[in-house]
Amino acid sequence: MSGEWPYVCHYDMSLKKKTTVLLVDDHPGFLDEVSGLLIDEYKIVGTASDGRSGLDAARKSHAEIILLDVEMPMLNGIEVARAIQQATHKQSCLLDHAR
Repeated sequence: MSGEWPYVCHYDMSLKKKTTVLLVDDHPGFLDEVSGLLIDEYKIVGTASDGRSGLDAARKSHAEIILLDVEMPMLNGIEVARAIQQATHKQSCLLDHAR
């Protein structure tokens, strides 16, 4: 640097770490639609189609954000969110019940 203005700083936006997201819903169309909406800004680390497999995926993926449906087979979204919070104390769970 010569000390002259303007200083030029190049930042490669491709190096920016994307927030990781896990999607859990028993409706495949919803999973596809939300994945398509989020893919540019977030890294989708997995999907699951019921509460039990969603809980397993959450434990394995360490996703920063988990989008859960409230009404699902095996375990409902509230049960999954509680189990994740007790196990990790880190992950954010957002519950969806808009049908």
